[in-house]
Amino acid sequence: MTRKPRPLLDLESHRAPLTAIVREVLAAPEPLAVYDLNRLVRRYPMPDGGLYKRSDLIAAFRAFAGQDGLPPYSDDALLRLQPSRCAPAAGSRR
Repeated sequence: MTRKPRPLLDLESHRAPLTAIVREVLAAPEPLAVYDLNRLVRRYPMPDGGLYKRSDLIAAFRAFAGQDGLPPYSDDALLRLQPSRCAPAAGSRR
C-alpha cells in the first residue's frame, strides 16, 4: 500500500510559523545540523500536530523573501535551509 502525497501547503495560512522558522535558521551563525533543524521545526508544529517539511520552508522563503523580517531572496540564504549533515573539519578544503 502506498502513501498518498500530502496536498500542497497553503503558505499564506501558515505564514507566521513558517517565517519564524526561516528567520531562526537564517539568523544562526552556522548552518544548522540535521538534529538542530529538526528540533527547531518541532518547536513550531502544524495546527494538526504534523511537522513542516524542508520543502515547505524553502517554498515559504521563496514566497515571503523580503517580507516579515526575512532577507531578500538569495541562493546563499536558500542553502542555509538545507540541513548540514556534517561540518567540514578545520583546515579542510571543503
